[in-house]
Amino acid sequence: TLIFFTQKTFAQSPLFQDDFNDGNSDGWIVIGSPGWNVSNNEYGILLSPGLSNSVPSDFLWNYSWTNISFEVDIRGNIGVDKNILVKFKDFSNFIEFHANDNGIILEKASSSGGTGILRSSSKILVNNITYHLKFEIKNNENIKIYLDNTLLFDVNETTPLITNWKIGLRAGTGASPITNVWFDNVVV
Repeated sequence: TLIFFTQKTFAQSPLFQDDFNDGNSDGWIVIGSPGWNVSNNEYGILLSPGLSNSVPSDFLWNYSWTNISFEVDIRGNIGVDKNILVKFKDFSNFIEFHANDNGIILEKASSSGGTGILRSSSKILVNNITYHLKFEIKNNENIKIYLDNTLLFDVNETTPLITNWKIGLRAGTGASPITNVWFDNVVV
């Protein structure tokens, strides 16, 4: 007698997603300089100068999510800064993926301490190329970052941990007087 057991695989539905194909940015809140818009099914901003964040609205985000995988495509057209908010609570408490003409850093800002550069790489993200980023956050502490499906960083956040956060998109002029950056295919 042969007995076969099959394993069922269940696909998880995304917790949050936006490919901007509907032509709008409903579900996103801008914190900082205005100017975010949807064009050619991408979400972005032309900033001159300034700093601006766009995060999911509270009615679409659940602050209890501490084990997530977050994917996004990013393309810079003008300027050197290309940023993603891995964790964002407010302007004083966040972890950001920050790429510029010196490389990439994973940086933490916290009004409670534990701030600084968590990891760095000399990899340069070139303008007019779309890069795929994946961020895995486990137990609100471990952060893995993949650039075009290759592991770039595997780090534990310094304590105290940032809690009650969201993911987000960020644009800053940094070393350039103007930044133009576009995002697409956001999936949590």
